[in-house]
Amino acid sequence: MKKFLILTTVLLACTSLTYGQQDTPYPQRTPNPLYPGDQTEDAVRRSEDLKRRSDALRMTQNLPPEVPDAQRKEFAATIEPLYRESTEEERAFMAVSDEDKAGYERFAGKKDSGLVLLVEDRGCADNAKVVSASVDCSRYSMPGAGSGYSFRFGDYRMHHIADIVFKKGNFEALGVLNHGIIVDLGDVPFESITEKSDGVAYLAKIKPSKDFQEAAVLADKLTKGIKENGRTYASILPVKENSTYVIRSIAYEGEALRKVAGIVYNELDLDKRRDVLIAFRVLRLADGSATIVWKELDDSKAPKLKPDKK
Repeated sequence: MKKFLILTTVLLACTSLTYGQQDTPYPQRTPNPLYPGDQTEDAVRRSEDLKRRSDALRMTQNLPPEVPDAQRKEFAATIEPLYRESTEEERAFMAVSDEDKAGYERFAGKKDSGLVLLVEDRGCADNAKVVSASVDCSRYSMPGAGSGYSFRFGDYRMHHIADIVFKKGNFEALGVLNHGIIVDLGDVPFESITEKSDGVAYLAKIKPSKDFQEAAVLADKLTKGIKENGRTYASILPVKENSTYVIRSIAYEGEALRKVAGIVYNELDLDKRRDVLIAFRVLRLADGSATIVWKELDDSKAPKLKPDKK
């Protein structure tokens, strides 16, 4: 775990970011440097909706000694709900149906595969504690409110650090310092998908960006969709029942600084930053939810973007 620097002003992707105190314990949203400018305004708007429990609490041990104990406790108590694992009760509530589990049970609950129920975003994910008068929101108490999922983390996550978000009938992959590239392969057998499958090889060969400028160009292309051999590779695609997808999620190492309880920390230190290739299939789409089965095709070390030259 990297040590945290208490700063008042920092530069991230050549942009000055200053965080102020807030009434709510939820920290300010992290600007997404990969989606700047008017050309990707819609992607920015959607992306702004947005390691484990022990990692969150362990952060306090790395704070400078001059941070008072009371401030440490407030910091730990505030960030723990934001980055925690879902509870047994939450997982039970979000369990997929026995009918869907029957054909794909061998993929369930493993490190590199799983069966997941996603609910379409209801506007409940802005606050990880889901403090809302809405009865509907109170049912989805996990980070991301059941609509954001991280294959890298293997659990529900806040939208801006999730690999996919189910929103407005689409899968969105617009995470902070993350290139999410999705392709819809259509109604093809999920079990047989590999890195060499038709439509997947191109995705697997995409090279991570070297710097922020190059990354922003790729992000802009992905919001419009890259056409290749009759397929569309994009960061946003429609959700279709009985369709098999592959996503390349390139979660770059770097800094996404936030402020909680007067302490600035790098949010990405609490995330599992990797470059993964995931195949998943929508088994059922009904009543505002999507049941998916997924498996990992490849897992590589997270790349790091070089700062832009001044």
